[in-house]
Formats: sequence, structure tokens, C-alpha cells
Amino acid sequence: MTLTRDQWRVLAKTLQIVGGGCCLVLFLANQVLIAYYTVKRPHIPIPELGWTVRLQWSWAPPSYGTAREESLLLSLFWWFFPSFLIISAGKAIEYYKLNINIFKNPNQIL
Repeated sequence: MTLTRDQWRVLAKTLQIVGGGCCLVLFLANQVLIAYYTVKRPHIPIPELGWTVRLQWSWAPPSYGTAREESLLLSLFWWFFPSFLIISAGKAIEYYKLNINIFKNPNQIL
């Protein structure tokens, strides 16, 4: 597939915007979920309700929930990193295809 310079430019910017949007959405979702669990979950284990797993990153004091809630928090955390790969792909297109030296002049207009 052969793309013109303008098409490469649009692709690079689109990847950077999508990756940045994903970073923002995942970060906010993770923070909202942590805040919710910190406020709504008990700070001691309650086996009768199944809240026996300490939820990572819950603000002090630690909160307890189910294993599913803990896996959801960890999943959101790990999905944060692929969004950086999307941003990096856009930057790589700028560097390799558009010949923009992103290390010397990151503010160069495409």
C-alpha cells in the first residue's frame, strides 16, 4: 500500500489522538473505579458477602471486594500500556515516513 505524504500525516495524527484518548479514558475509568471501591467497599474482609480480596490501589485504608473486582482493576491498569504503543506508532510514522526529527524539534509542523 502506497500512501501519499498527506495520508501518512493524517494517519500519524489520528494514531496519536486515538492513543491519547485511550490513555485518558482508561486513566479516568481506573481512578473513578478506585474511588468508588474506596468509598463503597468495606475496609475489613466480609466473607458473607464475598468481599475477601484486598483491592489494589484503593486509597487508605485498604478496601476489600471480590476477585472479579480486583481483576477488573488490574485489567484496566494493563490496558493503559497498549495505548502508548498506539501513540508510539504515530510518532514512528512521523519519524520514519515523514522525516520529521521528533527528538530535535518536536514542535515542527507536519
